[in-house]
Amino acid sequence: MSVKRLKLVDEFHGYIRGRLKELFNEFSHAQHQNYKDIITQLEFSHKVTKELLERAKKYQKRDKEGKK
Repeated sequence: MSVKRLKLVDEFHGYIRGRLKELFNEFSHAQHQNYKDIITQLEFSHKVTKELLERAKKYQKRDKEGKK
């Protein structure tokens, strides 16, 4: 993916994460445990996106320097 697309996905993850945390504050303990897998998967997805974004930035920089 391009850097621009990965940045959008990263921003989306941040927004969704914040909204879910607000929602989870209203949940009881049982409800929180039932939906904990969603947060876990979102956190994993966010971590992978961050790694891909860093790689994309590195390759983009390399490609720009190679054109000069």
